[in-house]
Amino acid sequence: MPKILEVIRNANPDILGIQEAYLWQLDNQAIARQVATDLGMNYFIGESGANGAHVVLFTRFQIVKAENYPTYFSELNPRGALHAEVVTRSGQKIHVFVVHLKMGETDVSILLDMVNPYLDDNTVLMGDMNFVDPSGPASLLHKAGWLHPLREQQGIDQIWVSAALAGNVQPAPPVAGKLTAGASDHSPVVVRIE
Repeated sequence: MPKILEVIRNANPDILGIQEAYLWQLDNQAIARQVATDLGMNYFIGESGANGAHVVLFTRFQIVKAENYPTYFSELNPRGALHAEVVTRSGQKIHVFVVHLKMGETDVSILLDMVNPYLDDNTVLMGDMNFVDPSGPASLLHKAGWLHPLREQQGIDQIWVSAALAGNVQPAPPVAGKLTAGASDHSPVVVRIE
């Protein structure tokens, strides 16, 4: 955990999505609460069953509402998904989805049912997609109108946005590799949305 917190502090995000937060729901969400306290952030955990791959949203912004999609994608291999509405310090509303998909187009079709109602709003979709772009699953998101402005810099961990935000997405300084070594089997994906 100290290594992960060092990576997060180095990136200094306003909005952070975590996947595979195994056991973070135990003891009244003690791990998620402690991380939020250490980072000075609000949080919402998207549980995916008793021992599943939960997802967590951390943000410096106010979370005005949030919903969890437990076992939304697979009963056999539970993976988390959540949706939250946050309000920035300037009063701007942003919808944030944090997801962890399995490989294949089936999960993307289910995901589109979840996210498409927010396509015309300021919306960020982030997570472990378990596919690359370009690919069949990615083409489903593109055809629906979702944009992946920095796809050349992202592997299976991705940040997609609605058209309302697409023109404002820029690369962010990468987190130094020496910090990420040993923190996770995935490298962090960081973007700046002005």
